[in-house]
Amino acid sequence: MSKFMGLLLILLSLLTASCGTEKKIVEGPQPIPPRLPPGEIPTIPPPVPDPGGTMRFNVFETQLLSDLIALPEAERENSRFLVLCDRSNEGDTLMEEHIAASHKVINQLSTEVRLRRTTGVGTRDCIRRIDRTDFDISVRDWVITEDADPFQFESNTERGLLIKQLTQARRPWIHVSNFAVTTHTKTLPGTNRAIYYEIIGLANNIAGIYQQLGVDRQQVYDDIEDGLIYMGMCDSPIALGKCRSIERMESRFGSIWLTFDISLNSNANLLRDPFPPEARSNRIFDAEAHECIFDLPNELNGYCLANAINGNLESFAPTNIVENTRTQGLSSEINLLTCNQCHIDRVEENNDELGNHIQGNQNFNIDDRRIAEAITKNEAAREGLFNEDTDRYCDALREIDNDCDDIDTINQLTDDFRRPWDLGQVAAWYWLSEEEMATCIRSSPVANQNIGFIINGGAVQQNVIENISDDIVRDCDLFEDKLGE
Repeated sequence: MSKFMGLLLILLSLLTASCGTEKKIVEGPQPIPPRLPPGEIPTIPPPVPDPGGTMRFNVFETQLLSDLIALPEAERENSRFLVLCDRSNEGDTLMEEHIAASHKVINQLSTEVRLRRTTGVGTRDCIRRIDRTDFDISVRDWVITEDADPFQFESNTERGLLIKQLTQARRPWIHVSNFAVTTHTKTLPGTNRAIYYEIIGLANNIAGIYQQLGVDRQQVYDDIEDGLIYMGMCDSPIALGKCRSIERMESRFGSIWLTFDISLNSNANLLRDPFPPEARSNRIFDAEAHECIFDLPNELNGYCLANAINGNLESFAPTNIVENTRTQGLSSEINLLTCNQCHIDRVEENNDELGNHIQGNQNFNIDDRRIAEAITKNEAAREGLFNEDTDRYCDALREIDNDCDDIDTINQLTDDFRRPWDLGQVAAWYWLSEEEMATCIRSSPVANQNIGFIINGGAVQQNVIENISDDIVRDCDLFEDKLGE
């Protein structure tokens, strides 16, 4: 009898292990499986239907995988996916604008001439497919982006491993908001070179950028070319009440604008010494920082921030030089992401104070007044060049379902991403309902300690979620297959 009972207990324990939903099939990141032999049809897990409500992760992967399988074999490895399902799961009413943001952010990283939209996948259009080669995004470009992403979501489900195999990518999908923040604010490991500069292949310094764009600045000033504008103002909304100057020149793909900025403790005085070195005057404005806006081959804006003393590019602008005054409740730092917010319609400032100041000031000699008259242009000439640049940029935006109104679709999406998260936003990010997310938080000691309070209301800073995301994924068994599921 006791022998029988022992065998029965062993059998029951085995059955429990095989049927329990908490026992995982695999654990931890799995390597990318080797490529399938040409023409081989992969074994596809049974599809999971979309029942509506919160899109579960297995539904998401079913729809993404179905799209991949339907593509020609040659296109699968080039396919990557920008994901908005977190916004869809949260019931966001701005999905049309967020889809437009997906178009804008990927084209802004493109060095191709042609503009392309992302392609909607699945039942909700919240999965947006791109062919990385359409945007000249290399495998390395994608890898440095996925590695810099603080949310290291990596699927190890059966579907997820097949998606890895077909794309030959460790992480072939990234949330759109996080993709925008990562590509525009993160830097290459051990450097201050922005990933954005690396992807679009920008030189390491201002001189190199002008060379890439086919511009000889000295020659432009010497010849007083028609497309040259040099102007100054002391009422810029971002320059903290300091005077700054702005220069425009024709470039290979349109134009390039460059600012000359100083810090709060600078002794430089634009109204006393107003000229750039290329003007060949003795009255040189000693700028400390530059911002530049230039046309990409597709006529969208490219951006750079630089140290004006040595010309080297930077990933952000110090707040004692310029400050973002448009975003409320977030950092006032200007970086390559927030540049979009200030320059919705290309360049806004057209209030020149230099021309008349120099002409009417006897402290400037006749040569300086002649130079100023030639390079500052009159208001009508400036307006014509402003309109030319704005029209070209706005036409490009409209081609990808954006416009030049008061709201930049990228920052509209990322501002919400960067603000504090409530329980609903955290749940949507992990493809869970609020009830499931609350259970997940309680089951994770780290999550419960750091964000447990949001179960009863309140919100938590987004960087806190970043810091404990790996714990949430591990403790809640996310992105893993489970027996009996």
